[in-house]
Amino acid sequence: MVHIDTRFNLVVPVGSLSIYHTPISREVFEANYLLLASVKSSIASKGIHYAMDSGPRIASLVLRDASDDKGQAFCSELKRLSTVLVPTENGWDKLPVDLAIKSGKLDLSDWQEVESMIVFFTCYFSMARKAEREELVRAISSLFGWSTTPLNLSEWIDSLPSLIQPQNTQPPLSETSSTIAI
Repeated sequence: MVHIDTRFNLVVPVGSLSIYHTPISREVFEANYLLLASVKSSIASKGIHYAMDSGPRIASLVLRDASDDKGQAFCSELKRLSTVLVPTENGWDKLPVDLAIKSGKLDLSDWQEVESMIVFFTCYFSMARKAEREELVRAISSLFGWSTTPLNLSEWIDSLPSLIQPQNTQPPLSETSSTIAI
């Protein structure tokens, strides 16, 4: 389940990993507003059912079709704003997306699905007026079964289950029981 925190950061689970994404800045929005509006309009023009069913799966493809180099640069910025949380024996590592993919921790096709969902959310979120954003997040969360959380990245990592299993201090049953001969 996708989680959205109070600062509109997304946490997207992918198997045992999580991808934490922060929203684009005002400067990035201003440099890409026509592209974002075009993608949102293209998806929304086919109706609410299409937008809710297909939108999160195809948004990055629509974005790439709507532009050339600018769409690629925008997707690179989304990747830069995303952190992959990888479970290790000692807790959780934070990796950039490219390094997680290169090291085999994150599958490229999984990233592409997450990226498309991030593009979809970003198009709708960034095009909304500031006063409407909380309501939009509640509506999107309700439609997709996402949840909201007040936790920032550090708090989110702290809330994840510990990966180090506690040592069992009791010996196995076979060591403590004795055999009784009849």
